[in-house]
Amino acid sequence: MRAFLLFFLLNIVIYTQVHAQNAQLISMPSKIPERWQGFGDKTYMFIEKQAHFLLDKVHPWDKAPKLKLLTESRTGEHWIRPNAGSVAGFAFLYRFGPYDPRITGVSRESLLKGYIIPMMRYIVDTHLTGIMNTGNGKKWGNVWQSAHWAYMLAMGAWWIWDDLPVDVQQGVRKVVKFEAARFYHTEPPHNLKLDTKSEENAWNSQIFQAAMVLMPKDSHYSLWEELEKKWVISAYIRPADLKSNIRVDGIALSTFKGPNIYNDYTLENHGKVHPDYMNALTLSSQFSLVYAMQGKPVPSFISFNKKGIYEDLKWFALPDGGYDYPTGQDWPIFRSPDWLLTHMLMAAFSHDPDAPELARRVLNCIDEMQRRNVAGNVYQTDENFFPSGQTDLLFYGSLSWLSLYYMDHAPDHFTAKKGVKLFGSGKIILNRTPKAIQSLSWGSEIMFQSIVRDSDRVFDSDTRNGIGYIILKGAKRPLPVSLGQGMRLKRHKNSFEAKFSVNHGGKITAYYTIKSRKHGLFVSERLVADTAVVTQTIATSYYGVLNNKHWVFGKGKRVVYTRSGIGYTFLAGQGKAEQLNTKEIDIDGIVSFHSDKKLHASYSAGTKMVRSRITDHLVLNDIQGERTWSAGQLMSETDYEIKIK
Repeated sequence: MRAFLLFFLLNIVIYTQVHAQNAQLISMPSKIPERWQGFGDKTYMFIEKQAHFLLDKVHPWDKAPKLKLLTESRTGEHWIRPNAGSVAGFAFLYRFGPYDPRITGVSRESLLKGYIIPMMRYIVDTHLTGIMNTGNGKKWGNVWQSAHWAYMLAMGAWWIWDDLPVDVQQGVRKVVKFEAARFYHTEPPHNLKLDTKSEENAWNSQIFQAAMVLMPKDSHYSLWEELEKKWVISAYIRPADLKSNIRVDGIALSTFKGPNIYNDYTLENHGKVHPDYMNALTLSSQFSLVYAMQGKPVPSFISFNKKGIYEDLKWFALPDGGYDYPTGQDWPIFRSPDWLLTHMLMAAFSHDPDAPELARRVLNCIDEMQRRNVAGNVYQTDENFFPSGQTDLLFYGSLSWLSLYYMDHAPDHFTAKKGVKLFGSGKIILNRTPKAIQSLSWGSEIMFQSIVRDSDRVFDSDTRNGIGYIILKGAKRPLPVSLGQGMRLKRHKNSFEAKFSVNHGGKITAYYTIKSRKHGLFVSERLVADTAVVTQTIATSYYGVLNNKHWVFGKGKRVVYTRSGIGYTFLAGQGKAEQLNTKEIDIDGIVSFHSDKKLHASYSAGTKMVRSRITDHLVLNDIQGERTWSAGQLMSETDYEIKIK
């Protein structure tokens, strides 16, 4: 009963304080700078095509046919977020740019009255401040990430404020004010290992920006300003910052409770150092655009530590617009389109000279991906399993296009990263050569790999790369792996060497020597039984090989040659397997594996999509069947060199 009364009173406060005030006026340059006009045309075209695809999915709500939505009617991230992101993208198209109804399939007037307003009413009415429940009998709001959904709704509303009915204006404001009030007495959380709170703090900071643009005369405005600073800074604060005397826009860094990123500007999420979550800097970096669109100077706290994160991301960048993942990738790997906004914001507001070229790579990839689909969608249905993947792309594409208005002074001279980069906190070392990115990770994930620096990267960022796995007799799962004692690492200007061991479940130790070279990696692997043990499968010196027929830079097959010249064709998803007992293995004339002695190797084609990709498996030390080993016995020796041609 008490909880109900508190909820009722909070709604009364929101109702009485949301009154007829103007939203913040938008004040922008008259046009995109001439030298970026072509880039803008290409970006706007991609947004219109993506909108065409999404508009076709909008439908009346069976519970209230005057309201519309994109998904089925349920609460939670996978149902509210897609609707909020798409309606914001539609609002962008209604307000800005050279709109072409022949591409989207609907007129601008129909876009507003037939889609945007009915969708906004659905989102507003099913919020906790609204009058209806969703199809699963619940309202949305006051949950993990709901501040982020409310922000997207608010941005769309802000862009077209004067064209919205009063009831929609008031409804959006109530949603935003309610979601903002949740954080009035909450400290931003922190965590450094495995599961950073960086992304969560960044998206929660968005609700204060939304409140300020929609309610600039509200009595809580100064509170929202201070909370926005606090939550934005907390998202990217390092251990070193906590020990400093630095103040950022009046806030002492030493007052924060704990860090969310490492001193080397990497961060961990999903149990690994994760470039995708480093890219989440866009969640609050886009405030630079929001301030600029109001004609206001951009506060310095918005860029706090983000240049350091972006410099790190450049070391992972690949020619297809995507990233190398030295600790593995548990999201879809063909996600180049998602990174456009990162580069656009860094170009426009940080004046990073590398950002425009990195943005071009992404936009070119988007163009290639969109050409495949008459409906206009960028991602194939099996290429991105995330329910908000298509709608987020529409919203972030809109912000990317708007950023072009502020590119007048953006430098545009790209310098590719080369040489060796050690991420000491993240426990990763990279060597970028003209043809490859060699990497070793010995922290949250233990793996090493050599990714091709070309549109076809060849290798998946499989968490078993380099190390592989071992299954004992009678076991269903591989032995767990952990780093052994005595990691020895030598870093040179253009190469690195490492000697280390990996423990397989306390039963078997793998001893490694790896050396990065200009065209690849040299690897020496020795397996030794620590106790008497019986193995069923030994699959070490393992590498995942991408093989996807829909991917724009793939062929849907891999052709593997042995030293004798025998060729094997592995079609995507075919499941075909071959033993390759040879000293030389070549994949598509792009990558070769060479050994001075015969490798007990195998290649097997993947059979199904896992994390939106099909991955083949190359094993250079493949020992199948029941084998008995005594304590201290040398089980195998495998030496080879990976060469990128």
